[in-house]
Amino acid sequence: MTESKAQWVQHALTINKACKGAGTDEKAIIDVIASCTPDDCAGVARAYYCCFGKDVVKLLQKETSGTFDKFLTACFTKRYTLWVSLLKEAVKGLGTDEKALCELLIMGDADDMEILQKEYFRLYKKEMVEEIGDDISNKAAWAKLIKGWMYQTRYARNQISQDVDILKQAIKGAGTDEQSIIRILTTSTPAEFGQIAAAYEQNTGKPLRDHLKKEFSGKSEYAFLLAHDYLLSASKAAAYAIHNAMKGAGTREKTIINYTASSETGALTSTPTMPSTVLSPRTSRETSPATWKRHYWPSGRPSDDFTHSLKNTYI
Repeated sequence: MTESKAQWVQHALTINKACKGAGTDEKAIIDVIASCTPDDCAGVARAYYCCFGKDVVKLLQKETSGTFDKFLTACFTKRYTLWVSLLKEAVKGLGTDEKALCELLIMGDADDMEILQKEYFRLYKKEMVEEIGDDISNKAAWAKLIKGWMYQTRYARNQISQDVDILKQAIKGAGTDEQSIIRILTTSTPAEFGQIAAAYEQNTGKPLRDHLKKEFSGKSEYAFLLAHDYLLSASKAAAYAIHNAMKGAGTREKTIINYTASSETGALTSTPTMPSTVLSPRTSRETSPATWKRHYWPSGRPSDDFTHSLKNTYI
């Protein structure tokens, strides 16, 4: 811990130097973020205030703008504080950002949900589950899934073959039994879900993921595939979400920021294909992919688990 705190101070000095003079050294700031976990970034913010008596977030907001500003602000905000603020942002106003809700909730486990609910109430004096539940549909499959996810109760049932039969029956025929699928997704431990998915493929000859993709569409397809992937591997879910965000004509920058700033592990802060137009600093020039990958590829390269997930699924 002492070494970490010393490093926080060193990072604070680096950021201060990067923001001095006529131009901001964005590369130096990105290098700091690339070497930090979300908790470390929060520590750097504390160290900066100790050293210079200023809020590092306000400093960076002054030095940068646009999506780059949002990205840096997110990185230097405490992880769970950021997480609940993003959830609040997704439900406030006239329109609900349903895709963001799916991403933000399904990237959390049962322990995360407990912490998020406490932090949400601390900041907004409202119950997270109730406010989100009241804001979304009671009929859409994706909405039922994320409501169940907020209440996730995981335990080892030790009935793999029975669970496979339940899934087969739920997917069989003209109508999909969404609730049976949700029950398995929200009560299975990740280890046991991996066994269920493997047994399902062995039994049916096709991956469970393929059948889920066939049964659902739109936001429901996205939510169920994200949940499936998360239970198998956090890296697999990150690969899917980031690939989806960059697919098509426009990049969904919010997804990339959400995953890189809020995620706890290096596996969730990696993407090997970052176009130069995704995040632009205050200056008119664009930051190159080589510069950005220093954040998205910790230690200069993506995690093996992430690369394997991305390659096997999309490349």
